[in-house]
Amino acid sequence: MKLLVAATALAVAAAGFVFVPGRSAQAETSKDQTTTHKVKKTKVHKRVTRNGSPYSTNPAHDVYVNGNYAGSDPDPRIRWSLRKEYCEDSIDGC
Repeated sequence: MKLLVAATALAVAAAGFVFVPGRSAQAETSKDQTTTHKVKKTKVHKRVTRNGSPYSTNPAHDVYVNGNYAGSDPDPRIRWSLRKEYCEDSIDGC
Protein backbone atom coordinates (compact mmCIF):
# COMPACT_ATOMS: atom_id res chain seq x y z
CA MET A 1 0.00 0.00 0.00
CA LYS A 2 2.85 2.37 0.88
CA LEU A 3 4.44 1.59 -2.47
CA LEU A 4 1.24 2.54 -4.33
CA VAL A 5 0.96 5.86 -2.46
CA ALA A 6 4.61 6.67 -3.10
CA ALA A 7 4.31 5.85 -6.83
CA THR A 8 1.18 7.99 -7.16
CA ALA A 9 2.86 10.93 -5.40
CA LEU A 10 5.90 10.60 -7.66
CA ALA A 11 3.71 10.48 -10.78
CA VAL A 12 1.76 13.60 -9.73
CA ALA A 13 5.00 15.48 -8.99
CA ALA A 14 6.48 14.51 -12.36
CA ALA A 15 3.28 15.48 -14.18
CA GLY A 16 3.34 18.90 -12.50
CA PHE A 17 6.72 19.69 -14.03
CA VAL A 18 5.55 18.69 -17.48
CA PHE A 19 2.54 21.01 -17.53
CA VAL A 20 4.13 24.07 -15.91
CA PRO A 21 5.92 26.27 -18.47
CA GLY A 22 9.50 27.12 -17.65
CA ARG A 23 11.08 30.53 -17.54
CA SER A 24 12.38 30.29 -21.09
CA ALA A 25 8.90 29.55 -22.45
CA GLN A 26 7.45 32.54 -20.61
CA ALA A 27 10.27 34.79 -21.80
CA GLU A 28 9.73 33.74 -25.42
CA THR A 29 6.00 34.34 -25.12
CA SER A 30 6.37 37.84 -23.69
CA LYS A 31 9.07 38.65 -26.24
CA ASP A 32 6.82 37.53 -29.10
CA GLN A 33 3.98 39.65 -27.78
CA THR A 34 6.04 42.83 -27.59
CA THR A 35 7.93 42.43 -30.85
CA THR A 36 6.80 44.69 -33.65
CA HIS A 37 6.92 43.19 -37.09
CA LYS A 38 7.86 45.25 -40.11
CA VAL A 39 5.61 44.94 -43.13
CA LYS A 40 7.43 44.52 -46.39
CA LYS A 41 6.28 46.98 -49.01
CA THR A 42 5.31 45.42 -52.28
CA LYS A 43 5.14 46.94 -55.70
CA VAL A 44 1.75 47.63 -57.20
CA HIS A 45 1.41 45.78 -60.45
CA LYS A 46 -0.57 47.23 -63.29
CA ARG A 47 -3.20 45.14 -64.99
CA VAL A 48 -1.74 43.02 -67.74
CA THR A 49 -3.62 43.26 -70.99
CA ARG A 50 -3.77 40.16 -73.14
CA ASN A 51 -4.99 40.24 -76.69
CA GLY A 52 -5.71 43.95 -76.37
CA SER A 53 -8.44 43.64 -73.69
CA PRO A 54 -7.84 44.91 -70.15
CA TYR A 55 -10.91 43.02 -68.88
CA SER A 56 -10.72 39.42 -70.12
CA THR A 57 -8.40 37.01 -71.88
CA ASN A 58 -10.62 37.02 -74.96
CA PRO A 59 -11.88 40.40 -76.23
CA ALA A 60 -14.84 38.65 -77.87
CA HIS A 61 -16.22 38.03 -74.35
CA ASP A 62 -16.29 41.75 -73.47
CA VAL A 63 -19.58 43.65 -73.61
CA TYR A 64 -19.55 47.33 -74.55
CA VAL A 65 -22.67 49.48 -74.75
CA ASN A 66 -22.25 52.89 -76.42
CA GLY A 67 -18.50 52.59 -75.85
CA ASN A 68 -18.86 51.87 -72.12
CA TYR A 69 -17.68 48.58 -70.65
CA ALA A 70 -20.62 46.58 -69.25
CA GLY A 71 -18.93 43.27 -68.37
CA SER A 72 -17.33 40.08 -69.69
CA ASP A 73 -18.52 36.50 -69.96
CA PRO A 74 -17.88 33.63 -72.40
CA ASP A 75 -21.59 32.66 -72.43
CA PRO A 76 -23.55 34.59 -75.09
CA ARG A 77 -26.74 34.49 -72.98
CA ILE A 78 -24.93 36.15 -70.08
CA ARG A 79 -23.43 38.77 -72.42
CA TRP A 80 -26.95 39.52 -73.68
CA SER A 81 -28.14 39.83 -70.07
CA LEU A 82 -25.25 42.17 -69.25
CA ARG A 83 -26.15 44.34 -72.24
CA LYS A 84 -29.85 44.37 -71.24
CA GLU A 85 -29.14 45.20 -67.56
CA TYR A 86 -26.71 47.96 -68.52
CA CYS A 87 -29.34 49.56 -70.73
CA GLU A 88 -32.02 49.27 -68.03
CA ASP A 89 -29.76 50.94 -65.44
CA SER A 90 -28.50 53.72 -67.71
CA ILE A 91 -30.07 57.14 -67.91
CA ASP A 92 -30.52 57.23 -71.68
CA GLY A 93 -32.00 53.70 -71.84
CA CYS A 94 -29.78 52.73 -74.81
